[in-house]
Amino acid sequence: ASEIQTLAEQSNDGADTIQKIAKEISAMSAKSVEASKAVMQEIHSEQELIASTQDAFNTLADNINESVTQVEEISYKTDELTTIKDVITQNISSLSAIAMENSASAEEVSASCTQIDSGVSNTRAKTEEMSALSDELIGVVEFFKTDNNSKR
Repeated sequence: ASEIQTLAEQSNDGADTIQKIAKEISAMSAKSVEASKAVMQEIHSEQELIASTQDAFNTLADNINESVTQVEEISYKTDELTTIKDVITQNISSLSAIAMENSASAEEVSASCTQIDSGVSNTRAKTEEMSALSDELIGVVEFFKTDNNSKR
């Protein structure tokens, strides 16, 4: 009977130990479940953040693509403006050359006008001289006409 009692006590002690271990396992399981729930919640939060970040990157990529398109358009417009500037520069050079030719022509015309003016002044002086000579010649002819008529 003492052996049975010892066995019963051992059995009770074993049952108590098993019960303590079961409680500890149960408590640990509850902690594991709570930890799992917390991990799941963190995973869910991380997934939402990842989705939000992905949306932000997609928006950023769209904006970058739009910026690249606008930069390409600006580059094209800049090339067009450079071409227009070159044409304007050529036109200004041509106009400058024409202006210089016109200036030279104006100087030539001015010189020709000066020569014509000088020629006209000389012609006037010669005309006045011829007029005076003509008057003198008329006077001489009149003298001879008068003297000739009286001698006859």
